[in-house]
Amino acid sequence: MSKNRIPNCINEIQPNYSLPDLEGFIDYIPFSSISPIDEFKEAFTKLIQLGSSDYFQNFRDISSGLILSLISLTENYFRNILTRTILICPVSQIASSNQNINIGSVLWHGGNNIIHGVFENISFASGKEVKNASLKYLEFQIPKNSLLESIFNEYDKICNLRHAIVHSDGFLAGKNATALAISKVDTKVRVKLEFAAFQEIGVLCLTLVTNYNDELFKELCERWSLVWRREYGITVTNEEEKFVEMWSTFVSSVDQLNGVISNEMSMVDCMQQIKSIYQLI
Repeated sequence: MSKNRIPNCINEIQPNYSLPDLEGFIDYIPFSSISPIDEFKEAFTKLIQLGSSDYFQNFRDISSGLILSLISLTENYFRNILTRTILICPVSQIASSNQNINIGSVLWHGGNNIIHGVFENISFASGKEVKNASLKYLEFQIPKNSLLESIFNEYDKICNLRHAIVHSDGFLAGKNATALAISKVDTKVRVKLEFAAFQEIGVLCLTLVTNYNDELFKELCERWSLVWRREYGITVTNEEEKFVEMWSTFVSSVDQLNGVISNEMSMVDCMQQIKSIYQLI
């Protein structure tokens, strides 16, 4: 063909290349037994410590990776907490029973670990996606005009920034710039990644995770008190066993250790207070 006779005259041509054994690219991590919020917090603390002002001054060109990691940690929290909630909540089990799962996830996880593949094909990189998954899989609806919904609206802003970092080297696409209400200009608009921005995004992610964790726990406490007793066989003989499952899924041992829980109490005291609220004692 004539095309093959055209010389390579416009750029350097690299020879063919194949990646080495991908075992060198991965690590094997056991499933965690700690609560999803503690898994988030432990990784979050390490990331915040890494992202010092000196780091952003010396490595600004690659600092976007830290911001992506913050949002990725947040997404992973939602995958973990939704998965763990399905395992303990019969209402969520019924709601999620009609949802699909990828055959690849079934083949990879299999057996008792198959639940970990439920959310592999779902992105949580927007408030809408998290709220939709919460409703479809858990029957947990974020109240309109609530504090939590307002935090999700802020989360959408950083997810628009994330989209630019991931897909266009930090340059905002028109739809993302419009969603962020950026003033129209005759130049390209690029995400500016500095230490202050990293700190702000970190605070927002932490605020979202802690408030969602608290609200979902309260939702399950109400189900434990009412629906689970009325429809799923929870009685005084097994109520504590089910409450232990809830408590271990949601409680932050990190926050207990740091003394930052506003109304800190033991699991037993919490259970008794909830029983009092719903007039079960």
